[in-house]
Amino acid sequence: MKNYDVIVIGAGAGLDIVSKALSAGLKVALVAKGNLGGTCLNVGCVPSKMLIYPAVMIREIEEDSKGRS
Repeated sequence: MKNYDVIVIGAGAGLDIVSKALSAGLKVALVAKGNLGGTCLNVGCVPSKMLIYPAVMIREIEEDSKGRS
């Protein structure tokens, strides 16, 4: 059986813990079901912001150009 100092479940915010533990010289196991980075990075917060921000900018440009006509 392998022995670890730290076992982290989840690769979202858990990656911060992994990084700190490795920096401290600890033996770490990371258990993750999906992609590294978790839901927020891969399909949640970050991707949606990359779509929402340009849409908001387009809307502002459209509204500004209507006000000039």
